[in-house]
Amino acid sequence: LIGLLKAGKLSDGGSVRFQHIHLAAENDNGEPLWHRYPREVLDTKRANLITWWSLYMGQPRAEGSQVFRSEVVTYDPDDLETKPGLVYAYGLDFAYTAKTSADASVIHEWAREGRGLTAWMYIVDRVSMQVTAPTFCARFAARKLQRPHARARAYIGGTERGATDYLTASPPMGAGLRGVNLIPASADKLVRAMPFAESWNRGRVLLPACRVRDPRWHAKDSCCGRHAWVPVLVDLLTSFTGDGSDEDDDDIDAGAAAHDELAQVVGLGGGTVARDDDDHDFGDRAASLM
Repeated sequence: LIGLLKAGKLSDGGSVRFQHIHLAAENDNGEPLWHRYPREVLDTKRANLITWWSLYMGQPRAEGSQVFRSEVVTYDPDDLETKPGLVYAYGLDFAYTAKTSADASVIHEWAREGRGLTAWMYIVDRVSMQVTAPTFCARFAARKLQRPHARARAYIGGTERGATDYLTASPPMGAGLRGVNLIPASADKLVRAMPFAESWNRGRVLLPACRVRDPRWHAKDSCCGRHAWVPVLVDLLTSFTGDGSDEDDDDIDAGAAAHDELAQVVGLGGGTVARDDDDHDFGDRAASLM
């Protein structure tokens, strides 16, 4: 309504004019408008960039705006191995052809330290491959043997829905997928990406950094060969807009699935609901001590 009034589209021949007073949540210097919403509070709202600019700043961002901030928070992968009680999960995104022109099938391996809004999430590994569904499912099964107690999730939407029976059917009639929570995705990729993006923008999702840089890698956030996927993933995330165009967004769904499995989010399609899965977490922690 405000946009229509500002544009004069609701006035009668231009005879009705409205004065527009714009009160943003903070000014250009970062000073809060209202003492009841100090900077500390506003910082918690800023993680969702779309909501921040439209609801709090009164400057709705056009489609095609950046969803994931460019700032990257890193961790030392050697330190991760010494952390007790980590909870692991996999996120998957499927493609159904080995042609080079097709989307890639992606696996994200994540770990969580802590619980709730104070939890840290570590992206441990990322694998992207253009292979057939049976080959992809077999390779995932081999990876999951390394962490048999880790949960796994994939959002199935669009043309993927018809392939659910094929993915879970036993060979040779199907791909033989096991141990993955397949969730129908009724919402679009942008909606599914928002919980992941909010955690990322709050600095709660960390990427591995190496002490030894590879001098042959030109990217600013480059790493050793073991983590050469890090700058690739950063580029994919920070270039994602969710505008419905032909974006390379396989990692968005894989990352969102891993994030939501660790963040205890279910029903992500039309909304999110937190769940209490202490029993699952206890099993994972117990397994890590064995």
